[in-house]
Order: sequence, then C-alpha cells, then structure tokens
Amino acid sequence: MLAKSYLNTLSSSLALFWKKAPALEISFYLLIGASFALTHFWITLIVGSIFIYLKTYQLMSGKNHFLIQTTLLCTLGYGYMLHFKPPLITTAVKGSGVIKILEKRPTVFFGRSSIYYKALLTCFETEDHIVYKNIPCTLRLKPKNAYEANKDLVLHHITLAPTASGLYQLKLDKDSQISPIKNSFSLAEHRYKWKLKVTKHLNHYIKESKTLKLLTALSVGYLDNKTLNYEFSKLGLQHLLTISGFHFALLALFFSWILQPLLPKKAKCLILILLLGTYMLYLGPAPSVSRAWIGVLIYLIGDFFDIASSGLNALGIACLCSFLIDPLCITQIGFQLSYSATLGIVAFYAPCEKLLCYLTPKRSLIELVQMPMYQSLLTGVLNFLRKGLALDLAVNLLTGPLLFFHFGSYPLMSFFYNLFIPVLISFSLLLLLVAYFFAWISPLCGWIHHINEVYTSHILTLIATSPKALDISIHLPFISYELCIATLCTVTLSMVFLSFRTKELS
Repeated sequence: MLAKSYLNTLSSSLALFWKKAPALEISFYLLIGASFALTHFWITLIVGSIFIYLKTYQLMSGKNHFLIQTTLLCTLGYGYMLHFKPPLITTAVKGSGVIKILEKRPTVFFGRSSIYYKALLTCFETEDHIVYKNIPCTLRLKPKNAYEANKDLVLHHITLAPTASGLYQLKLDKDSQISPIKNSFSLAEHRYKWKLKVTKHLNHYIKESKTLKLLTALSVGYLDNKTLNYEFSKLGLQHLLTISGFHFALLALFFSWILQPLLPKKAKCLILILLLGTYMLYLGPAPSVSRAWIGVLIYLIGDFFDIASSGLNALGIACLCSFLIDPLCITQIGFQLSYSATLGIVAFYAPCEKLLCYLTPKRSLIELVQMPMYQSLLTGVLNFLRKGLALDLAVNLLTGPLLFFHFGSYPLMSFFYNLFIPVLISFSLLLLLVAYFFAWISPLCGWIHHINEVYTSHILTLIATSPKALDISIHLPFISYELCIATLCTVTLSMVFLSFRTKELS
C-alpha cells in the first residue's frame, strides 16, 4: 500500500510538472526518439518507458491518445536525427566537399597562431566516390592563408581525419583548392571582424594580460588561454567563461534600466528584443547562447502582451528550437550542461531552498527589524548563504552526473566559490557594459576600464591563490553512459516528487 501511495504521488507530480511545461514535454520525447538513433537503445527505451508509464498510471481516459502522441513524437525525433546523423569514419580519407562555416576565430595552438574554423561539411565525396553528409568538422589555417567566411566553400583535394573529441579535422596540402560558392551567405566573417574590433578596443585600454584575456572572453564568448581556463575549471567556475542566460539577463537589465525612464513599456520591449537579437547574432549559434536568447525573447514577448511566461515552458521551447535547427547539438557538452543547469535552477531551486530552511529558517522583515543589529546582519548573511547553496544544489543535482561522465571528476570547492564568484564577475561584466556604452567618450571609457582592470585582477588573484589544501576533487572516471542517464532520471523524478510534496508545484 505504501509503494502504491508513493507511485500515485509520483505520477500526480509528474503529470502536474508536464502540465506546467508542455513544450518541455514535447522536446523531451523528441530527444528520447533522437537518442534511439544515436545507438543508446536500451537505456533510452527504459527511461522512455518509465516516464510514459508514470504519465499513464492514473489516466482513466485518453491513455491511447497519449500513447499515440508520444510514439509519434519519438518517431519524429528518431527520423529527424537519423537524417542528420553524421557517418562514422574511422580512418583519414581524401576527397572533395562543401563546407558551411559556423565560426571563425584566432587561436594559439602549441604556441603557434592560427585561424580556427568550426564548420559543417554538408557533402563530402571520397576518392573512391563514397558520399558522406552532415559532418561536423574543424579547420586550422595559418593567418596568411586564411579565407573569408562570408560564403560557403568548395574544397578539392582535402583530407578528412577523425579526432578524439568526436569532430573531424580537415587538412589541406599543397594541391588543395578552395573556392567560394556564389549566392551563399554566412555571418561568420562579420562576427569575426566585430570581435576583432572588440578585442582591439580592450587591448588599447587593458594592460594586464590575464585580466585582458578574461574581459575579452566575457566580450566575445570564448577563451583562448589554457592557464586561465585551468584556474577556473579546477574550482568549477568554467561556466563563467561562456556566454549564458546569466550574461543575457544582465545585459537585458542594463538596457532596461537605461530605457525605462525614456520609453513606454511596449516600445522598451521591442527595442530590447532588437538589441538582444543583435547581440545573439554577434555571439553566434552556441547552445547556451540560443537557449538564453530564446528564453529572454519569450519573456519580453510575454511582457509586451502582458502575459506571464513560464520558465519551464520557455526552456522547452528553446530546447525544441535548438534541436530543430541543429539536431546534432544534443551530443555537445555545452548543450547538455547548459540545459541541465537551467532546468535545475528553474524547476528545483525552490524545493532545495525549502529543504535548507530547516537549517536556516526564513525571517520576515518585521522579525529582522525587531532583532538586534548584529543578529539581523548575521541572519542576512545566512539568508544569502542559504539561497546560494540552494542554487548550487539545484544546478549540481543535474550537472553532476554529466560532469562525472564527461570529465571523471568534480571539484568540491566549486560549492564554496560559486556562492560569490559569479556575483563578483557580474560587476566586471557590468563595468564592461558601461565602458562600451561610453566608448565615444574616450577619457571616461578609459577611466571605467582602468577601474575594471584593477577590480577584475583582484578576482583573478583570489581564484588563482585558492588554498591548495582544500583543492579536493571527487574522482569517478569510469561512469558509463547508462549509469549517467539512470542517475539523471532518478534525480529528476525524485526532485519532481519532492516539489509536489513541498507544495512548490501548484
């Protein structure tokens, strides 16, 4: 009877969870179908069956309709992924092909400067006349040999070689030929030039090397410094080096604060959509960028029409759009970590904070006013710590299994540093925005950049000099894909159940 009671509660809570986020449910079953095409057959079948069983457990009518709908979604996801699934090439092959350039940026590889291209090889024909399609690949060229990335390119006499990361690398030799395709178009070259201008601007004002690298990463969306990347990653802070919803929200808040006294609400929403859309085009099609942009867009459209938007549903729409635009994105670490972290924040932050309230209870404003000064300040600090720990816990519940699967370890200090470093970095980003806003007044812009340089260098020193005695990581290097998915499924259902029991789902 007890087991049946828990099963009823879990089924009810999952049904209520999906009711709040129908777009998330649709995208979930599409991804289940897509996973079938990626050879993860048995674990995908088990997870899909569990969720379908729980959804239909209490249905007295409409069960057949739901099963048909779910089967159709899984089939669509399977067929769509099968169409775009890249071939498995185990050895280097020579041939000719057509590439669509997605990203172009300068990079330093083993001390040598080069131009890095991230591209999609839409069609590749080997010398044996075997044709492959939709192959994600990279290409590195010397700066003097770089090609403009404003059009698709036809490449002859090239070598396609597999790499350990799952991508393929294009290699050119002296017989290789590259020519642009007429009437094709790509924004990659424009992004490359815009980001070069931003980098040149920062080089003019920021002199300290590591600070320059960090502020450049916050401005252009990627980091090309292994030392800085290592220092952030060992504390679990590498998410701050990529553009995400955190950066979009801060940018939206900054421009909203400027436009608020000048324009009515609807005009402000339209201008914010235009500005943030331009920012998204500037950054490029990374999974975290598209998710953040779609989430902010849905919020602004809802605000324009005075309709309350659901964070869970916005996440589902973003996931759906990302999958339809590029189904291969679900295999990227950035996609998996970005969406799992956001799901944890949106869905599980509230129940995590409610659990932590047993350790540090919430106090009303009247109670705080009546307390002695020292006690009121201490309560404020404890409130901040509770909220920070709840956020950490909500994020790590879903990203933790993925981190173990991809990297085999997890730094325990990330719990502590993620309480305050993101807040400190947000001030660096805010000062950057203010400096760019006043770029037309050179002395004022330089003064703001100087303040930011001094401030940010202290943050980097704090990160670089973390106590070595506390540099402890949990190592689980042999986590299988099946165990990772099973853990994620268990954690998700447990947190949905807990949300229902703590009345956070309503």
